[in-house]
Amino acid sequence: MDERISVHLISALADCWTAIRARHPSVPGVLILPAPAQRGRLNVLGHFAPIRWKTRQADHNLLHEVVVVAEHLDRTAEDIFETLVHEAAHAMNFDRGIHDCSSTSQYHNGKFKEAAEELGLEVAKVPNYGWAYTVLAEGTKAFYVDVITALGETLVHRRKPVLVVVPVAGPPTGGQTPANGRDEEDPTLQGRSRKATCACDPPYIIRVSKKVIDATVIRCDTCGTLFQLA
Repeated sequence: MDERISVHLISALADCWTAIRARHPSVPGVLILPAPAQRGRLNVLGHFAPIRWKTRQADHNLLHEVVVVAEHLDRTAEDIFETLVHEAAHAMNFDRGIHDCSSTSQYHNGKFKEAAEELGLEVAKVPNYGWAYTVLAEGTKAFYVDVITALGETLVHRRKPVLVVVPVAGPPTGGQTPANGRDEEDPTLQGRSRKATCACDPPYIIRVSKKVIDATVIRCDTCGTLFQLA
């Protein structure tokens, strides 16, 4: 493992985009980057941003940007390739002068659905985001199997944020005093949060929502282990 691992990753992502363009020439060239989630927003898998870059050569060409969120490179190569095809649909529509997504609510309209299906995605409608849910059609997976396999061999991902929990002063006492200072049977916490424990003996107990525990990791500063849902 050396510093060129990033080069191999970007090269594999670029090879995927080249393969998409070879089959669909209307998809423009872009600058592809793996990048951390903006402001910790882990609900975004990637994005397309038009004419975001400019070359320093005499022609000063403007380049589109496609980002795959680095924290979500822990998914399968097929899922990451699907994200690239999703962003390729946006890029193709932009070059065609077609507005397919609102800039504020990220609502994907019917024009996006048409482009996504043209590129080999299956599309479903979701509340508030329109035709935003996409998956690779079986035929699309088969067609791109070589570049998907090569991508899988280069994948690394940025670790999701780690929240370090410093337990309250004093040793654990039978698990009855959670690190957040609230009793584990506090009725105000029931229903929206769940008990999680560390590896201390006896363990510290915290209350946390499943959404939070799925989005990040929480580490005990005493034993160094991650809190797990009990």
